[in-house]
Amino acid sequence: MLAIREPREVAIRWSSITTAPCSVISESSPRPTTPRYPQRELSSFGNDYDENILQLIHAHLEVDAHHTVAYVGHMRGNLVEKMEKHFCLLTPITVLYPGGVTYKDIAENSRRLALKISQTPAEEFFASASGNLPEQKRKFDRIFINNSVQNLNDFELTFTRMRKCLEESGKIMILHRPTSITTLPYFNKAREILGSIEIPFMKIITALQKTGCDVRWDLEHVPLVLEKIKWIALLRNRFPTELEILSDNEIEDGIRELLNGTLNYLTPVMELEDRLILITGTPPDTPGSYPAVQRIVSRPQLPYSELLDLEYTLTLTNPMKRFL
Repeated sequence: MLAIREPREVAIRWSSITTAPCSVISESSPRPTTPRYPQRELSSFGNDYDENILQLIHAHLEVDAHHTVAYVGHMRGNLVEKMEKHFCLLTPITVLYPGGVTYKDIAENSRRLALKISQTPAEEFFASASGNLPEQKRKFDRIFINNSVQNLNDFELTFTRMRKCLEESGKIMILHRPTSITTLPYFNKAREILGSIEIPFMKIITALQKTGCDVRWDLEHVPLVLEKIKWIALLRNRFPTELEILSDNEIEDGIRELLNGTLNYLTPVMELEDRLILITGTPPDTPGSYPAVQRIVSRPQLPYSELLDLEYTLTLTNPMKRFL
């Protein structure tokens, strides 16, 4: 005869559930690996991109072989050698590094602290070159500032000194990448930090106009073809150079954000455009006249024929008017 046991109540301790919940799963994302690129490739968007920048310089700065040129830009990614070769310059370019900011890692919060230097090599050079000492005075036909105007402590004063160092037919060209309008695939933290220290480009235009130069400016879109894995390697190398303010942890977190978001839906090779502000300053044709500011309209945007009805006009000659 089988004995039927009464069901017993099983006492469950709450502590046994809360100490090891089954709903929490530990997850760790592996650090994405990148190929070993040469150091020179980690400071450049490629030869095709650089060639397009040289074409912009040719069109707007109008460099000739006999010109003396001053180049203000970062050591990484500079175009000095390519400019000398492209324009067949007879005189070597005077290279000036802005170097207005140095960075210190802070271990407590995994951030980098930006420490601004009171004087930069470029500012010191133009201060002495525009001074009263004859042995230190220098004159240039062209001055090119490549994505480094934000590193100048007082760019209005520096522009005034650059203006004094220009020949009568000289020209200044500034290439600038504002964070607020950039088309590069930055992660959110980079946009937030870079946006907080961004200099409005109209402030740069106004400062150049105050030196007495006629100013022209425009937006330029430079084609950029880049592998996704190469872009990750550039980010880790803090290129473009404005990314130097970001810490290693911020960059790695940002790369994971891009791989799980924007870059996850793109093809292995990205095709995009780098949006830049191009500003040129030239001494006015009429001395003492009020400096002008205008936007360059080099390539007007024409509507597609399918979107609008086209209207054609034909001027009638006098013999044809007799039949109307």
